[in-house]
Amino acid sequence: AKKPDERYQSAQTMSDELRTVITREDTGVVAHARAVTRLIALPFRMLRPDPDIDFLAFSLPDAITNSLVGLTSLVVRSSMTASKYAGPAPDLKSIAAEAEVDVVLTGTLLRSGDQLRVSAQLAEAPAGTLIWSQTSQMSVKEIFQLQDEIVQQVVQSLALPLSARESRLLKHDVPASATAYQFYLRGNQLGTDLGQTAVARELYLSCVAEDPKYAPAWARLGRCYRLIAKYGGEDSDFSKAETAFRRALELNPDLTLAHNLFAALEADLGHAESAMVRLLERTRANRSDPNLYSGLVYACRFSGLLEASIVA
Repeated sequence: AKKPDERYQSAQTMSDELRTVITREDTGVVAHARAVTRLIALPFRMLRPDPDIDFLAFSLPDAITNSLVGLTSLVVRSSMTASKYAGPAPDLKSIAAEAEVDVVLTGTLLRSGDQLRVSAQLAEAPAGTLIWSQTSQMSVKEIFQLQDEIVQQVVQSLALPLSARESRLLKHDVPASATAYQFYLRGNQLGTDLGQTAVARELYLSCVAEDPKYAPAWARLGRCYRLIAKYGGEDSDFSKAETAFRRALELNPDLTLAHNLFAALEADLGHAESAMVRLLERTRANRSDPNLYSGLVYACRFSGLLEASIVA
């Protein structure tokens, strides 16, 4: 490209895209290159302080991020990276350069009574050209439907090609009730703080009590039990963690979040090699999900394969 900002900004970025089209084995099939879009979903901005919904400022874009993770034609930056750019007026030029992204999702939240007004925008970075914009007003109880709508709009606006498997995954793990999902989102917000792990655990327990078939809540509950056991809890907490992880994978065997978090527990219990084998098998079908590679970092390290851990 003649314009420098339209070229690859680094050799690493170019190599990452090449990896999406190069297979490990020669199947005799010609591989066709596909553009990979890099996206970051920033924390949504509260238009006025509201302790009843402030958890959504982090949890809603975080949930959108987790829904989009693993799509072959999309690279999604983590919520922890996005949290650095929280503020009233994000600098798209700085975000594009520092986070190495092409598009930025932003939003605002405002509640009036039991109605929630959410405005979301998807813009190119660094130019700021608006790709898509939407303002919705709904009951707080309809937050999952709104999240699902935003995810679908992002996919459509970016014209992302989806495999049958990816289309199926986007429709998986629908909570049975609004109450269960609010427990889950509140737990996700507190779960980022190690000191709030016990509180997050209670929220996830409330979620699975309300909806026993919601796999993501079981996975995050397992993480809470593992952290509590590891940092001063009872040995029985390890068993509770394993039970929660196995329940999550029983409900959704394709939930890579559960595979990732379970790998850390397996390594703690001396089963790192089993975790590594399971995760490697999953990467055969899904080579672009960071959850699987994150789990492999831990599993390979505790299997004594430090170089493999670095590669992961």
